[in-house]
Amino acid sequence: MIDFLEPEHNNPYNFVADELRYEGKLYHYTDEKGYDGIFTPHNTCGEKIEIPKDCVALRLTKISSMTKNDNNERRHICDTVKEVANKLLENKLISEEFANRVNSFEVTDKRNYTIKLAKKDSELGNETLKLGLGKVDYYVACFSTNMNNEHIMRSFDAPIRLSFDTAFSNPCQSNVHHNGFDFVLSSYYPRIEPYSILKKCDLMLMLGNVVYDKVAKCSIIQKELQLIYNKYQDQNTSESIKDMRYSIESMFSVYDAFFKGEEYSNEEEVRLVFCIPQDKTDTCLQQNIIFDGESDKYMYLPVNKDFIIGCDGNGN
Repeated sequence: MIDFLEPEHNNPYNFVADELRYEGKLYHYTDEKGYDGIFTPHNTCGEKIEIPKDCVALRLTKISSMTKNDNNERRHICDTVKEVANKLLENKLISEEFANRVNSFEVTDKRNYTIKLAKKDSELGNETLKLGLGKVDYYVACFSTNMNNEHIMRSFDAPIRLSFDTAFSNPCQSNVHHNGFDFVLSSYYPRIEPYSILKKCDLMLMLGNVVYDKVAKCSIIQKELQLIYNKYQDQNTSESIKDMRYSIESMFSVYDAFFKGEEYSNEEEVRLVFCIPQDKTDTCLQQNIIFDGESDKYMYLPVNKDFIIGCDGNGN
């Protein structure tokens, strides 16, 4: 199961692999309409979206709706996993049975999750936790590590650049100036959006570099597959087989969000990815997370204004 990382001691982001780790400044490129939507957000019907007064709204898009860029994006994980599994089998590092299980998988958008329910325990007065496997949606916001990424500005007609402080991607090692005071963010960020949302809802949030290089993709997946195989190779109970299947499903769905074709490497992209159970709870909806558009295509996430340290282009 996915356990929430206590913010007093850990980075709130669930890093999927060391190779994806990024903890520096981030740059979000947009146009004038996108800029207005961040600072004065409205839904697709034109109605104003209410967010905390010290926040902006970062719009994330459901990954299944992202077709503007790499139309084959969701095939990269499948091709990589099958290539690696066959190579491991050829070198006798995994069994034929395990390789067949892996090769029969497709991206399922399914994983284990832990999420708090709004319903209070009648005796203890505490919110309960929902634990289990379920269908999830992945919502993505895109950034670049390049503060002068002319390719993105030109290809996406996005002349406005918002700069996000290192504290946004690495709160455990950062200070933040908030309401006239300087704080060590590692102790303060449970009260700073979006981290307080994670604390209240136990939502899974990942931040990491997009991987374009084929060799790097294969290296990551080889480590993941060998870890799964070594954990379950001597276990033949129905429960262990089911757990192994869940682990493979989770691997497929997570890395699906971070693998792209090599021809897109000049984007130098970092992705912020929310894992949201389709069975949304009242708690999730109560924490200023707004879903909008047909089939909840968009998600608006409150982000404290203090994380934005600069704006260049046509923004004010």
